[in-house]
Amino acid sequence: MTSGRVIMKYGRARMLHKKDNKGFYTMTWTGHTLAFLALLVIVLVPSPSDGVTISVIGSPVNGLVDGSATLSIFYLSSSLPAIAWQVNEITIVSWEVGLSSSLRVTSNYKGRVTTYDNGSITISPLKLTDTNVYSVSMTATGEKPGMNSVSLQVYAMIEGGSIAVNPQTPSEGKPLVLTYVTTQGDGVATWKLNGVPLANDSNHVISDHSLIINSASQKDNGVYTCLLENPFSSQAFNTTVTVAYGPNNVAVLPSTFSNSTPISYALVGNNVSLQCSADSYPPATILWSVPNSPNNQLVNRNPLNLTNIQANQAGNYTCTAYNSARGSGATSSYALNVYQYPASNISCSVSTLNLISLQFLCAWPGAIPAASLSFVGLNPPVTGAGSLTTVVDGSSAPNLKGKTVTCVGVHPLLAKNCSLQISGPPAFSPLHTATLDPTSGNVSLMLFYPINVQPPATFQWFKNGTQLNSGGKYVISNNSSVLTVLNLNTSTDLVTYSCVGSSPVGNQTNTFQLTGPAITRTGVVANSNRTIITLTWEIPLTSVVSGFLVQKLGPALQRSFNARDTSPSWETIHTKGPSDRSDDVLGLNPDLTYQFRVIPALGQTQGSPSVVQTIGPDKKEKIPAGQKPVQTRQKTQPVRTPNPRLVGGVIPMSNGVGGVIPMSNGVSASARRPPSTISSLSQISSHAAQKRTLLRLLHSSCFMGGGLFCAIVGNILLVVSTATDYWMQYRLSGAFAHQGLWRYCMSGKCYMQTDSIAYWNATRAFMILSAMSCFAGIIAGILSFAHFSAFERFNRSFAAGIMFFVSTLFVLLAMAIYTGVTVNFLGKRFGDWRFSWSYILGWVALLMTFFAGADTAKSHFVGEASMTWHYGELRREKYNSVALATMKD
Repeated sequence: MTSGRVIMKYGRARMLHKKDNKGFYTMTWTGHTLAFLALLVIVLVPSPSDGVTISVIGSPVNGLVDGSATLSIFYLSSSLPAIAWQVNEITIVSWEVGLSSSLRVTSNYKGRVTTYDNGSITISPLKLTDTNVYSVSMTATGEKPGMNSVSLQVYAMIEGGSIAVNPQTPSEGKPLVLTYVTTQGDGVATWKLNGVPLANDSNHVISDHSLIINSASQKDNGVYTCLLENPFSSQAFNTTVTVAYGPNNVAVLPSTFSNSTPISYALVGNNVSLQCSADSYPPATILWSVPNSPNNQLVNRNPLNLTNIQANQAGNYTCTAYNSARGSGATSSYALNVYQYPASNISCSVSTLNLISLQFLCAWPGAIPAASLSFVGLNPPVTGAGSLTTVVDGSSAPNLKGKTVTCVGVHPLLAKNCSLQISGPPAFSPLHTATLDPTSGNVSLMLFYPINVQPPATFQWFKNGTQLNSGGKYVISNNSSVLTVLNLNTSTDLVTYSCVGSSPVGNQTNTFQLTGPAITRTGVVANSNRTIITLTWEIPLTSVVSGFLVQKLGPALQRSFNARDTSPSWETIHTKGPSDRSDDVLGLNPDLTYQFRVIPALGQTQGSPSVVQTIGPDKKEKIPAGQKPVQTRQKTQPVRTPNPRLVGGVIPMSNGVGGVIPMSNGVSASARRPPSTISSLSQISSHAAQKRTLLRLLHSSCFMGGGLFCAIVGNILLVVSTATDYWMQYRLSGAFAHQGLWRYCMSGKCYMQTDSIAYWNATRAFMILSAMSCFAGIIAGILSFAHFSAFERFNRSFAAGIMFFVSTLFVLLAMAIYTGVTVNFLGKRFGDWRFSWSYILGWVALLMTFFAGADTAKSHFVGEASMTWHYGELRREKYNSVALATMKD
């Protein structure tokens, strides 16, 4: 290590860092710094006088024949110790550190052992017999002896590996042994089957060099790999094993020519392929037994293809698989079903037979096999296939009224239902419509009877008790459910009508009185702007109408609101049909009033007008509930007088707090306020004071922001420095190594610091406390911006500054302890060492936390002084305003 150099500049000591040609950082220390660190080390770090401590770096150590292996250790001792290495309690090498003449080596290791001052040894060239546990002991004057041990394993390169199989042709159910052999070297063997590692179980036993399979089966087929490896070489050798087995798992897989997806049935006309599969080695011979074949002839063909299959080819197809090598066989059968979809959908109906009986029919034709049909709801149920017919006599037909009879159809491909709701002619309200011929002006009236009943009914029509027949002005439909009255006469045709419906289930008579056009109720709904309305109306059930007239009384309808012409009489604006019950009216002016009504009409005959609906603006503006009326205030102008004292005037004052000065006549200074030059000057002074205060507060916030930035950077550096492993770099036994507070690393591998050493524990604790204190200060600093109260803000900024200074103290203690111990103890044990970048980040973090504390404290004091000055200025302006007012008076 380069000796320390003292560099003085302007009376201050400094540390210098530079990077040498080996990639290490060199640190030079000033005299004042070294003296301070040495004092801390003497006070805080105990001297390692309890005994010699030996630490092993990496165990076990692996070596290659004819190669070298280093048994690496390092020790802590107050003096140079005597070192001895032993194997099986026999000393193979011993020496005293610093005394080369004290070296002693046994004959077996003569010329093969190299020693180092840190206690490590290197053995070269290695032999297979060097594999053992090596013990090291150290004794030093005035200290307890120290001991530790290192394991050494020597390997040879693996060459010439292969696997022997016994027997060479394994058979299912017999034992099988696989053994690996090599021409040189050995190691740990891993057996795999098709890339999957094998383990000991009831059927597999892994011994020293063999894999034993107690009972071979088809599961044991595949590529066996033996991976033999040691730390310096590895070799994988394979062999393929196939066990003669089967035939097992014989199965038939049916599919179509165009699609290999398995099918559960075949449709008529399809091409079907039957594939027979069997697990067998060697492959089995396949023979087919085909139904309906002459003399039960066997077919030696796989797959078995059936083209344009028909219904007579359905049956059991049997596959026989035979393994000639093992003299065994197995069979599997498949029942091939051949289907055809029904030609149409299922249908059902009920009709009247001889006017007294009911005939039910259900059909679902064209299916192979024929669909199964059954009537559910009849007593007893009736079943059949393809087509089903049954008759219910007149005595039982009335019992079906109100019931549901369902025809259920079932086919292997699908199922369908068809339901019939049995009912007699229902009671109904009059269904009618009137149609106006615009050419002749004649009206036709149609009366309807519901026909959606099962079974269909027959109807008779009566007018005032007299049966009507089709002819003349009366027309009756073929199913007698509709009566049409031509050239309707409102005087003679709006009378009482009756309809009598008859069926085997029951009879029903409906009588109703038709009336002229009328409207029972109307309504109106407007949009939010009152520019569009919707008129609605209703008519009696027995009222006959052929249309409606929508009329308006009031201003004309328009798109804009310029025209305000008012119609003096009712005018028809829309004509609606007999089925309409509403009408939309557009183009209303929300500021005008309109009236609307609806007149029903039957041909040229008009009924009574509906109730008039009025829409227009409100007569009085209403204030919504819960809202108070707005009161306007009139601004009062100040009264200007030649002499305010003579008329009781006042001089307005601006004292910063809204105060007024009462005059001698008892009138408040806020009552009349003539303009004043003194008031203007006072306001200008107040604004200038506020501006200066805001500028000082802005400066305070800038200091706080800078402090938080330094603190965040410092906190990140503290975490990185504490967690990384580059506090110190050194060379141990010719190898590059580095260590941190938690681990040490060498040869690309890292190990945890398992020894509990006081200076390591102290450095870790102080670094963690420093990071926690800095983080707490950052939180307090951020919270100082979160409130508008000035005193709360500056108190939190002060607390943040204290936490940053505490963090600086903790990181200073951590760095001082680590520096002192490293320079005085560890540095003497390693020939070439340097401080590294993790250590340097710790010192940079110290500077950042210090600057963060300084900026935060400055922010606190600047802000507090600004507020104190601001309140002083306010009081001063108040007193000046009062004095100026008095002088003016």
